[in-house]
Amino acid sequence: MDDTVDDDFIELPKQLTGRDVALFLDPFGFQASTQMDWQKGTENPEFTIRVHGHSTCGRHLHYIIECHLWRGKKTPEERPWVEWKVSRRLAHLRAGLHDLVKHYLGSSYQTYFCQVPFAHRLRPVGTTCRLDRWCSRMAVCLSSRLVPPIVAANVLRVLGAPDLKSCELPGVTFCDQMCSEADSHGPTDLPTQDGDDSSLDLSETRIS
Repeated sequence: MDDTVDDDFIELPKQLTGRDVALFLDPFGFQASTQMDWQKGTENPEFTIRVHGHSTCGRHLHYIIECHLWRGKKTPEERPWVEWKVSRRLAHLRAGLHDLVKHYLGSSYQTYFCQVPFAHRLRPVGTTCRLDRWCSRMAVCLSSRLVPPIVAANVLRVLGAPDLKSCELPGVTFCDQMCSEADSHGPTDLPTQDGDDSSLDLSETRIS
């Protein structure tokens, strides 16, 4: 079954542009001067993304994604500053991540993602592995400033990055329900179409 059926596709978060890009990125440690330019003399925090398997929600397959953010460069001794887990359909990842990155990288996309193809539409065997490798490469591009700030901001939104303004105390761990159709959704929340499977609808976040 093709994962891009229009009548089942849940709308992605509205894309951030202009000044909203820098304002959104700042709490995460990403310093942007414009939506297309990073601030000179600063470095991005290290960001990693891993895709760890999948689960079924209704009649759709959702991929389990773990995100980790360090304040600076990752070291073996240091735990991530923020870590969270979300589930996303392949259609969301293709439209919200792949198409966005490819659009803004233009001809450079083939250079940065050489031999790291995105997943096929019909989800053959090996899709999770492809997604994991592609998302890992995308995270490197964010950390290394190979993509503009507008990409970084909207990638974090699609991946359900937590609202750090509500996480003022260090060492906080909490879960936030994300995909019940009856719930109201924050600016980084991406609902799914089946609100009756709560086992798949939790975004786990840790602030260290």
